Amino acid sequence: MFYKHPYQLELEEFKVPVEHLKVSTAIKPASLEDTKFVEVYTEEQLNLMVSDLLTVKELAIDLEAHSYRTYQGFTCLMQISTRNADYIIDTLHLRDKLHVLNEIFTNPAVVKVFHGADSDIPWLQRDLGLYIVNMFDTYQAAKILNFSRKGLEFLLKHYCNVDADKKFQLYDWRTRPLSTEAIYYARCDTHYLLYVYDMIKKDLMAMSTNQCNYIELVFQRSTDVCKLRYEVNILGDDSHLSMYKRSKKMFDIQQMYALKHIYAWRDKLARELDESPGYILPNHMLLKISEMLPKESHGILACCSPVPPLVRQCLHEIHYIVKKAREQTFENAEKLNEDKSFSQDVIKHIDVDMISLHDYSKSKEAVGDSLPTLLNDLNKLDDEIEIVYFTPQEITIFQEIKKKSRKHIGLTNIIYKQPYELYLKTVKYNKVLKKSSELKEKISNSNESVNASIPMKCPDKLYLTPQANEIKKISDPSNVKKDIPNTIIREIKLEDQSSSTSSTTQNPSDNSRKNNNFIPHKYEKTDFAKFHNQSKEALLIAKRLQKKKNKTKKNKKPKRLQKTV
Repeated sequence: MFYKHPYQLELEEFKVPVEHLKVSTAIKPASLEDTKFVEVYTEEQLNLMVSDLLTVKELAIDLEAHSYRTYQGFTCLMQISTRNADYIIDTLHLRDKLHVLNEIFTNPAVVKVFHGADSDIPWLQRDLGLYIVNMFDTYQAAKILNFSRKGLEFLLKHYCNVDADKKFQLYDWRTRPLSTEAIYYARCDTHYLLYVYDMIKKDLMAMSTNQCNYIELVFQRSTDVCKLRYEVNILGDDSHLSMYKRSKKMFDIQQMYALKHIYAWRDKLARELDESPGYILPNHMLLKISEMLPKESHGILACCSPVPPLVRQCLHEIHYIVKKAREQTFENAEKLNEDKSFSQDVIKHIDVDMISLHDYSKSKEAVGDSLPTLLNDLNKLDDEIEIVYFTPQEITIFQEIKKKSRKHIGLTNIIYKQPYELYLKTVKYNKVLKKSSELKEKISNSNESVNASIPMKCPDKLYLTPQANEIKKISDPSNVKKDIPNTIIREIKLEDQSSSTSSTTQNPSDNSRKNNNFIPHKYEKTDFAKFHNQSKEALLIAKRLQKKKNKTKKNKKPKRLQKTV
């Protein structure tokens, strides 16, 4: 059960004060040595600090928390800076006393400057019971200004020429007393933040127009961040899916079973021992175990490098989950579907490789004779065939390739044809061959010979051209019926059987005289690409690919060895 934000009304009706929308002269901060510094460890020091903060209209605030060796995490340090002083508050000692700051933090007349308050706002609510009204987030301003980097380290270098030490980002802020280097890092986070606030407002004002005031826009976005509420982390059936989607992996039922149950085991153990889930088993190791599904316990340890200590202690539990996951099959998928974690979006990818228009094994309706087969009537239109199950979308044989890409120049002109279309073409081709064979029989029955010296065209061209371009007249049309179609026959020159027999028996010289008009075919000019059913584009593609191979061979030649002394 969750309640509404206690300051929801104040945040919705909040209007930025006019004085905060104006750009004033930027005040450079004094050096850290010349600035007043106070460490707040007792309640008396806290009360003195609160009395000083009541007189100020601008505050810079930052938090340091620890979350690696605890489940929920907790705030360890709070830094507050004004124009004249820096305060570091020990939130571990004064955890139940810091509610007195709520009066200042919720005052709409005081601007609170944060950087990246998306996590600071829930931390203040969770540990200290503090809320923020009237906030200016420099991270939101950096996004509007479209900086190349939005971190505080970049802003300090850009505006203040200060180098922040990044090694303290992973510092254990539970340690007491704090080292001088850690205190210096914590002070830098807020000491220069008010100056960054002044400079970034100037840039926003320079970019603003009459229609849009970007300073006010940053305040509005920061107010939306203040509306965030801390919610207790509850393990649900879909808790593991957020990590699964971010990993961009494709798991089957067995892998999803392992991912869900190992995730639940990790969360349960983390709550019992008050450890973070990342300390017990990091996310990348969890995904690798779920993906590999090792058969033996040593394979689980091989997926973890280095091996977390709690994984080694509870290795038998993880091995038992992986063993159960390997037993999951498609037969018991209905039981898994009852689980909310196995939603449709997760299971859809399992059958992607097996989708087929002829696969009706999962169809509940009787398919009957509606399947499109080669034995059906060829004149039947494709629109009459009803697809019973489903039609896969966005699944193509060839990917769409951009013509501008240099890597796939040779594949731009490839067009995929379905096998059924090719079958229809073969039917037409068979009809042509059948008619041509009938014609040959009729010619042979008429006792007439064919001059075979004339080169015949490739039969593949018969079904490509509906009509022959030129048909020579037959010498003796009386022997050929008029019903024979003239769209199939290629140029055939017929001679009477009597003349042919006489020429062969009498004298070969006479035969040569008769064939003086014959011109031999010049095969050098023949376009064999047409006869082999290949287009000119395919030949060009082959040439391009061959050029690429030659280039790669040239590049692979070994370099000359350097001379050695």
